[in-house]
Amino acid sequence: MLPDFPSVKAHLGVALIRWTQEQVPQIAPLLGQIGSFHQHEGKRGHLSRADQSSDEVRYEPHRFEFVLTREEMRKTDLPALFAKLRKLAEQIADAQSTLMYTRISEAVEPIGNTVDAGGDFQPKHFFEMLSQIQMEFDPATGKPTGHVFSMHPDTAAKVIPKLQAWEQDPAFKEEYERILEEKREEWRVREDRRKLVD
Repeated sequence: MLPDFPSVKAHLGVALIRWTQEQVPQIAPLLGQIGSFHQHEGKRGHLSRADQSSDEVRYEPHRFEFVLTREEMRKTDLPALFAKLRKLAEQIADAQSTLMYTRISEAVEPIGNTVDAGGDFQPKHFFEMLSQIQMEFDPATGKPTGHVFSMHPDTAAKVIPKLQAWEQDPAFKEEYERILEEKREEWRVREDRRKLVD
């Protein structure tokens, strides 16, 4: 009879699960920029926003399969095992990304916080989009922080060259700076209120 090492196997299992979880933000970098919170009990959560609104968090079950056959157990080395775990991480990243975009759509569409360019993205759409978002700024530099534009690769291939061309236009830069200054002032007011409350 072969010896069994249950504590070693349990430790290895935890390490492999942690490694798999660490791959998710590498596969989907946007997910890595979003803070997370582990709720270990309960089926629901409660979300409180900065504007004092709140919502119930609905947890949706997701199931992912990792199968290692007996034959694979005999032949699989560590690189092959990591390759299989990487595929598992890709499934998790895809599910989390899909859920994130679904939740964003559910939040913004009912209140009309969307911009439809109708397939022809123009400067007015860019400025409308900027006007609708709350912006944060670095107190030392006054520059915007923590903003990410997420686009499908096909969309990015069309939009990014347009943005680069628009950045050379003085009128575009002037309007951009005007909106940025408005957002900076809104941010200052929010910060002052926060300091008074603290």
